[in-house]
Amino acid sequence: MFNFRQNSVGTVIEFILEKTLGDKMKSKIVISLFVFLISFSQTSARRIEFGDFHRILSKHGNWVNVDRGGLVWTPINVERGWKPYTNGRWFWTEFGWFWDSDDPFGWITHHYGRWENNKYYGWVWHPGYEWAPAWVKWRVSGDYIGWRPLTPNGRFNHAHGLFFNKSVSIHFNNWNFVKIEKVNNRSIRRHLVRSHRIAEIYKYSEAVSDYYVLNDVVFCGAN
Repeated sequence: MFNFRQNSVGTVIEFILEKTLGDKMKSKIVISLFVFLISFSQTSARRIEFGDFHRILSKHGNWVNVDRGGLVWTPINVERGWKPYTNGRWFWTEFGWFWDSDDPFGWITHHYGRWENNKYYGWVWHPGYEWAPAWVKWRVSGDYIGWRPLTPNGRFNHAHGLFFNKSVSIHFNNWNFVKIEKVNNRSIRRHLVRSHRIAEIYKYSEAVSDYYVLNDVVFCGAN
């Protein structure tokens, strides 16, 4: 019998999801498991560890070494032009904006760690151990709302919230923008602004990211 208390959060999540009807169903049950997993993570004998990430994500990609980043993970079998936080949808919850990923690995990589668009490997994921509904920066511009994955420079602690240890270059193609009324659309990828318009929209946008701790859980908002 599987012992929930003697396994890490990541192992428990994997066990539950693998008992469902496959990858297509995984994203369907994420919201239902949301409150349970938060509660479990606060009482588990040990938190998720690098070994959990390595074992689970090796099924869906490769681990590589990068300069100033160490061992990171990059996905395989994704569509050309794939970006984090584009294959799925946004849900508003009591803990802010929750990303419900359709990627089979997204229940880890879109709720832990950071992403970087590496010049050699493309999008790579840096492991991190703080769970959140999503780790993104938000901007709003008139009728549009935009987000991009937080990079490793985006640090978070419970006392000071989100901060950056150095300035980050603006790479417009790392951003995603949609009309505000489309932000929680199931097929959000279809509504993303074309790349040639992103710089213009960004120019007139303002940062609205809002991260803090609510009931021991990281809150991800766009205030």
